[in-house]
Amino acid sequence: MEDNESTRQSYDPDIDILTALASGDEALLGSLEKQDAIFRNMVEDMLDKGSHPEQSEELTPFSKLRILISVDIDHAVDVREAIEKIATLDGVQVEYGAN
Repeated sequence: MEDNESTRQSYDPDIDILTALASGDEALLGSLEKQDAIFRNMVEDMLDKGSHPEQSEELTPFSKLRILISVDIDHAVDVREAIEKIATLDGVQVEYGAN
């Protein structure tokens, strides 16, 4: 079984295959599992949910906002005073780097 991309007919995947997969077409799914080891492993992994129980974790909001300012090296002196003023504000941390 091939989709349009594998035969270079178009960039779009075969709509019939996507439709069959979305509708749970057992014949197509079985055929794909037999022909395609990667697809078979994906299906097995999806069905093997018991070995990977859901986990929950508490997310904490970010406490910092990062702002990237890029300056041509020739103009670094022009912005130095403004950056130094910003660095004096409470809770602000300024780091420099060049690449």
